[in-house]
Amino acid sequence: MVRNSCTFGLALLTTMGILGVDTYLPSIPDIAAEFNTSFAQIYKVLKIAKITFYLKNTQ
Repeated sequence: MVRNSCTFGLALLTTMGILGVDTYLPSIPDIAAEFNTSFAQIYKVLKIAKITFYLKNTQ
């Protein structure tokens, strides 16, 4: 029972990171317009978030 809970918890955490990126992508143009910056600058933030997510999951 405990093992199933841990597996479910880890699966949930993994999908939350992916879901965060999927909801972030369509709003990049709006975010860039709101902060008066370029699409490339906002995309850099996404790359940093993906690298951080990867490093967090490899430890």
